[in-house]
Amino acid sequence: MQTDMFKCQEICASTFRAIKLPALQLQVLCCIPQTTRRVHELRRRLALAFFFEEAKYICSAPNESLNLSEVTEQLKKPRFVINKDTDYPELAAVMSILNIAIDNGLSIKHNVTGSEGEVEFNREVDILAARIKQIWGSINDAGPAFMSRSYAKEMMEGLRMRLELTIRTKPKPKISIFESEEPDGDRVVLKQTTLSKKLFQRKPVDEGKP
Repeated sequence: MQTDMFKCQEICASTFRAIKLPALQLQVLCCIPQTTRRVHELRRRLALAFFFEEAKYICSAPNESLNLSEVTEQLKKPRFVINKDTDYPELAAVMSILNIAIDNGLSIKHNVTGSEGEVEFNREVDILAARIKQIWGSINDAGPAFMSRSYAKEMMEGLRMRLELTIRTKPKPKISIFESEEPDGDRVVLKQTTLSKKLFQRKPVDEGKP
């Protein structure tokens, strides 16, 4: 059994070294059957290796190697900064690969222990979701001529919704009109003073009147 696993890892490593285009990587992952738990796990290992561009993830179980904070840091790299040179089909493929790697989140939640661990885990989920939303919001897809951009945004929105509705251990608390989240989701910033100033603006004083 260990010999079979080693052979599978060797095949995955060879595949990782041979295929560099995200679109082709995604096609390979989609062709891998999910008929058994072991094959499904190898598929996720290969997805992690493709996403992080490192072969070391092939030899580690997803519940041991998938760190949400590391995913967030990866999404801060220049590859995911939207500009005039952004390849949107490639971006959509990479996000789809990440979606495969995260899967249903059960293997990640397996490491969550205690109430403090749960709070920290949900915080990491929120930070990752906020980063994906930030990338999503920086894409201008106005008009039918930008179908590739719309598709990339669709992939990211689906992944973000999965994080918030499925991966989180409990529903995300709603934020009042007096609060807003920073792009990285590190903390909630109160903005009651700013809102009050907008709603209750002081009228200018006419100096000519007594």
